Amino acid sequence: MLDRFDPAKDAVNREKHALPLIFGDRIFDDEDHLIVPSIRAQDGEERFKVIGGVGQKLFTGIFVWRDDQPRSYP
Repeated sequence: MLDRFDPAKDAVNREKHALPLIFGDRIFDDEDHLIVPSIRAQDGEERFKVIGGVGQKLFTGIFVWRDDQPRSYP
């Protein structure tokens, strides 16, 4: 569901990481994924990291919870 993501942030993520923000959903699909706090005072809000495998690679995504849905950050 692409409308979950801000188009400008999605464009930044595509430019920076060559992946759309929606790709983060695939990390959550790994049944062995891990969620850990991302503690940085400069963020100004509680963010988390999700770590999981997609295909044969390990990926990390940064997100916040919004209405019980993860929202990715570029």
